[in-house]
Amino acid sequence: TDVVTAQAAALVDRMRDANGQVDFMEAFAFPLPIGVICALLGVPASDHGWFRQRSADLTAVLEPQIDLDELAAAHRAAAEIEGYLRDLVAHRRRAPADDLTSALIGPLDGDELIANLLLLLVAGFETTTNLLGNGLVTLLAHPGLVAALPDQPEAYVEELLRYDSPVQLTSRVLLGDVALPGGGNLPAGGW
Repeated sequence: TDVVTAQAAALVDRMRDANGQVDFMEAFAFPLPIGVICALLGVPASDHGWFRQRSADLTAVLEPQIDLDELAAAHRAAAEIEGYLRDLVAHRRRAPADDLTSALIGPLDGDELIANLLLLLVAGFETTTNLLGNGLVTLLAHPGLVAALPDQPEAYVEELLRYDSPVQLTSRVLLGDVALPGGGNLPAGGW
């Protein structure tokens, strides 16, 4: 909670210092979740931008439609992030730190550890970014909700998740033809 509060406060201060219009998504909704997740995992601040771009490429698979080029970029991003995380885990084995990566070494190992670190990164980044954007749009569309926020912020988040969820569906692209049990065929490249 301290990490989230500190990073959110710093981002709000930067937006205040901008003296004019601010792109909320660029100035707050993108950097907050990636910054918090990277801090929890023990990723240096200098690498947050690297993670942000690859996470954005990877989470394109959550979009309702994705073309094969986007799928290939997501696959490359997943491989690059996996390599980074493997290096981070190897470093933390030699020099543990006060971070989640170090804490998970031991209870989890090998591919299971990497898969969980990757899931934390991706699931927390894209969904939180979009939830923040959806939340702002909802508050702007319904200004009466702002008055209730100080009393029940958790209730607002819960209701927003129900009202305008950041992930409403996912899709899959067939990489090869699939024969259906009752007859018929689903072609490669289909949804």
